[in-house]
Amino acid sequence: MDDQKIKASVIAPILITVLMGLMLLLMSQISGANINDPLYTDLKAIPLYAKNGFLPSYADLRDVGSLEWDLVKPPHGGKIVMADLPAPDGGPRYGRYSPAARAIEEFTIFIPFTLEKEAYQKIWEDPSSYPALYFAGIGENWEVFLNGHSIAKQIFLNASGDIARFRNMYNTSIPVSKGYLNEGENFLVIHIIGARSSKWTGLRYTSPYNLRDSSRATYDFKGIINAVMNTVFMFAGLYHIMIYAFRKTDKYIFQPDCRNRDNNCTHIRTFDLLILHI
Repeated sequence: MDDQKIKASVIAPILITVLMGLMLLLMSQISGANINDPLYTDLKAIPLYAKNGFLPSYADLRDVGSLEWDLVKPPHGGKIVMADLPAPDGGPRYGRYSPAARAIEEFTIFIPFTLEKEAYQKIWEDPSSYPALYFAGIGENWEVFLNGHSIAKQIFLNASGDIARFRNMYNTSIPVSKGYLNEGENFLVIHIIGARSSKWTGLRYTSPYNLRDSSRATYDFKGIINAVMNTVFMFAGLYHIMIYAFRKTDKYIFQPDCRNRDNNCTHIRTFDLLILHI
């Protein structure tokens, strides 16, 4: 085995080990952002309910057993799109891209969740705490109710009842007034309006959907960015140090500029080049 292969066999395991360590450090920083937030509640970690239709009285829905649900998603059961619901009265179901399936319908999504006493007290003790709901993706038109209070409304219909302005949104943060939250049981109702066949009608993506402290989220995001940049710089620096340690000098070919008649183009020599990147 020549020197280059020996050096590579030594450098590669070291760099791989260090890189894996840095990745684990970064993952712990990201997971720690949620652990350090007492308000953090994963809305996908509990059963979610969906049904065809919506009535104004559903906005203050408190009892999951008071309605018959067309779809019940288990914890971490994936996205909730209205195309997964059975058509009412056994009606026809069109293909996702069929123009006949663009009829606008209304739907209801119900998410009951619990806010622990410690978390509830924390948001009142900390004046800098600002609760917020985070949705990975929601559409096509929608309104969100928390314990009977409307906290976000993106419904734009024309006189004929069709959608005049689509509000398909991703990575959406919805501020929540502290007074709308309850210690213990809380009830989230989402009024969905859109075409049944559209991939955007409902909760478009699998995750994340959560309640958290938005002020802490901003702080944690900056910390994660710093951790990512530090990881990149540390790996790049270590890589160059390892190269310098194992390849202090290398032989390279040097050839003068033959366009100058005064140079001897046949003169080729080798020299030692110090590799040191700063």
